[in-house]
Amino acid sequence: MIIYFYLAPARSGLIIGSDKFMHFSGFFAGGLWLSLIHLLKTHRVNLLVVSIFLITGPVVLEMLQKFSPGRSVDPLDILANYLGWLVPVSLYAFIKLIRSVIL
Repeated sequence: MIIYFYLAPARSGLIIGSDKFMHFSGFFAGGLWLSLIHLLKTHRVNLLVVSIFLITGPVVLEMLQKFSPGRSVDPLDILANYLGWLVPVSLYAFIKLIRSVIL
């Protein structure tokens, strides 16, 4: 779904700044997914695949926008993507750390 939204033709009706929010929230969901995979202790391949996508996806998807009508490459979008998944993953890691210190 994230790939579709990245490569779909641009919509002119977006509110200024909402594009960054869309980038942030899309990858925020990915960060939640990664945290859930780790929490549920699913197969390591799942963790690896999602991790690779979250690390490489922001740059690769942004560069692919160059080939989509009405889209352009924006370094701030890449930053919003990385912040999007780093926030939930960092919170998850912090909570695990606190729980291990307390217990």
